[in-house]
Amino acid sequence: MAEPAHIHVSRGPAGHARSTPPEGGSALLRLGTATAWRDDSLQTTLRLLGEGGAVGRILLHSARSEISVPADAPDPGQDVHFMLTVSSALLLARRERALIHAASVAPPGGPAILLTGDARAGKSTTTANLVACGWDYLSDDQVVLSWEAVATEEPCTPRVEGWLRTFHLDRGWREGRVTGQRTDVDPTSLGGSHRRQAPLGGLLFPFLEPGRPTALHRVTSADALARLMRQSPWLFADPVVAGAALERLRRVAQLPAHVLRLGMDVYRDPARLGRLLEPVVLEMGTP
Repeated sequence: MAEPAHIHVSRGPAGHARSTPPEGGSALLRLGTATAWRDDSLQTTLRLLGEGGAVGRILLHSARSEISVPADAPDPGQDVHFMLTVSSALLLARRERALIHAASVAPPGGPAILLTGDARAGKSTTTANLVACGWDYLSDDQVVLSWEAVATEEPCTPRVEGWLRTFHLDRGWREGRVTGQRTDVDPTSLGGSHRRQAPLGGLLFPFLEPGRPTALHRVTSADALARLMRQSPWLFADPVVAGAALERLRRVAQLPAHVLRLGMDVYRDPARLGRLLEPVVLEMGTP
């Protein structure tokens, strides 16, 4: 069994010197305010630089990440958030897992569905609406995919584990109106059941189009793969595992995949959304 990974965040002295990118080097990955740079030719150490002054390094060979924030940094939260995401993603990839920017829900007794899309694509609201319909929830923002063989002669079955956080929903969500202002909502207040993990059965790619009715469209596995890669760019920053990561995402993209165009009709009527997704649930079957 692999050694557990460790991520350590600490406060450095006030005004400590910021690390600078290697001269003539190119960034491996940029995510929000964080940038990752290769620090050695063996591809085992990465340096992290934050726009707010935080610095860090990822030691892939020893499964560690170290992040330091200057004591006088005015608002280090963004740096730390994005550095933690990059660190988690790269360390998980070395353990044959994939961190995906996605929500995940599951109908009662059924496998999980990934809701994958850009920020403000409707992932959290769709998750909350499906919970209101009696579905289970795993996460509204980040999940980890893993693979396990049911039998030696069968391909590995993808499983999803949700990284649960406070949901960020529009203030008017409960009344079915849009205010444009987000508020934190405790997921336990929504009703429904939380599942930590479940087998993965399908993919949904939501996007908002308030002026049109909600609709569901099947997409090809190639389209699904491209959309998954967009939400997991960190999987290809580490060349040691990039090829294997791509192959695993290809298998996931073979699952039933649909684009979900979200209109105001389901925002105000969650039950309508549940009925619209009934064919998807039937196609996925049961685990």
